[in-house]
Amino acid sequence: MVASQVVESLLFNFGPTISIDKEALISYLVKHANDTYASNPKFAKRIRGNGGLDYLYTFMEHWARSWLKKNYPELYELLP
Repeated sequence: MVASQVVESLLFNFGPTISIDKEALISYLVKHANDTYASNPKFAKRIRGNGGLDYLYTFMEHWARSWLKKNYPELYELLP
């Protein structure tokens, strides 16, 4: 759910004609969040605490931008 929102929000900047593998990005975000949650007790505690969804959204947005930079550098350059 959060991963989908992050992807839709990020891609909104490019308009409806953009063509990227949204499912790959969402899968990447979910896997990265699960791996980080499992290996980082501080991250897990923040996610479970007050504002956890906002915290997760912020990290996922950061990870999504990083993924775009690696996989679609021409689009990454167009981000605000």
